[in-house]
Amino acid sequence: MRVIKNSFNVLVFLLMMFSFSQCASTKKVQLQEEFPVEFGEVYFQKWTSGIKEGGSGFDFYIYFNHELPTNIDLDSVYFMNKVAKLKKSNASSKLFIAHFKEINKNQIVLSNEPNAEYSNKLPLKLTKQPFELKSNQCIISYIKDSVTHYYKFSEVIEKEPLLYPSAPNNKQ
Repeated sequence: MRVIKNSFNVLVFLLMMFSFSQCASTKKVQLQEEFPVEFGEVYFQKWTSGIKEGGSGFDFYIYFNHELPTNIDLDSVYFMNKVAKLKKSNASSKLFIAHFKEINKNQIVLSNEPNAEYSNKLPLKLTKQPFELKSNQCIISYIKDSVTHYYKFSEVIEKEPLLYPSAPNNKQ
């Protein structure tokens, strides 16, 4: 009886160790060799607001030569160690845009009064990207037939930045 109990304990221990070892293994993302639709133009454009509170960032554009099939939905783009959701443009069904906004550290209020710091936003948690990319590469995440796929695009172009004018001075 004692042998059965000891062997049962060892079996349970091994089973637990095996199940926890699966949690530690990292899942490698499989990149697709081809994208289902031909790309037109893929570029990003930095922008800077004309007012201090407006901030800065960049917009990422993907233009396709043809409309996406109904079984494909674009999800996100990984670019410059950041990730953002892709949204279909209202102007064209072939154009998708992702907005990346830089965090303005000047907008953080530090005070002895807790109420003065109430408007501070929580900082975004940086997550380690599962991809190593060069400065002209991005990963496009898309869903095809309810399965998420990833495609590496290697010819991202940088266009001239948009510099918005500053707001007029209201002082007289």
